[in-house]
Amino acid sequence: MPAAFNRANSWRYRHSGSVRSYCELPGRNHALLGQPTWPEDTALVLRWLAAVAAPA
Repeated sequence: MPAAFNRANSWRYRHSGSVRSYCELPGRNHALLGQPTWPEDTALVLRWLAAVAAPA
């Protein structure tokens, strides 16, 4: 799916109260854990989760 569609979809949720973030990972597809870059991708997700879960 083109990145522009994903960006637009993320933007549509801006007022929903959802926790959202957009990060492009060039050269990767939706099956992150099935790719050779999975350790780096997982680290990115874990950093995001820690930031989102941190008390304000």
